[in-house]
Amino acid sequence: MAPEPDDDPVFDLVCHLVSAARGAPAEGVYTASLRLIHAAGKLAALHGDRSRFLRELAAAIEAESSAAYFESDEAYVAYLDRVVTEVATEVRRRNGLP
Repeated sequence: MAPEPDDDPVFDLVCHLVSAARGAPAEGVYTASLRLIHAAGKLAALHGDRSRFLRELAAAIEAESSAAYFESDEAYVAYLDRVVTEVATEVRRRNGLP
């Protein structure tokens, strides 16, 4: 059997999620949440070539999530609220809702 390719973004994401699942009980909610938002960013990046929204979301998560996390709990929760609002707005747009 041939060796697996070194650069496999799906495998990397699976590893990230498995690691996050294992670490979550000990790390606490904010660190577990940060791992999940990073995973969302990685997944969005995998399909960024198909969607401007996903491409921009991936870039924003990479650029902003850790900074908000390290700023304060309040800043991080406000950041997450903003991302959820952006995703909800895109869901409405894609479904033809106001």
